[in-house]
Amino acid sequence: MVRYPDELVLTWQKDGSYVSGHYVAGDETTETIKGRAEPNGKGQLITTEDGAQIVYDFTFYCDLQAFTAPFGAAANLNTGQWTGTVKRQANHQTGTQIWL
Repeated sequence: MVRYPDELVLTWQKDGSYVSGHYVAGDETTETIKGRAEPNGKGQLITTEDGAQIVYDFTFYCDLQAFTAPFGAAANLNTGQWTGTVKRQANHQTGTQIWL
């Protein structure tokens, strides 16, 4: 039995900035992490930061991560078996939970 059998690749654009009055787009960030994806078979809802309630497809459990993926970041689970976006991320004391 493997603790973290799944792989999640997250991609998002960092915030840009103004340099000498011109907008410069932020760099693209990609994070690849091992974890365990559990499907949302009951159609449960989560509440986003702005208070909206939405249905998610998977909950991804992994070791504690130093980054926080923003809402809408591109998500690719197990090399294309599922693609979608990040709905929410929570960093707990010993692990991270990401709703996709």
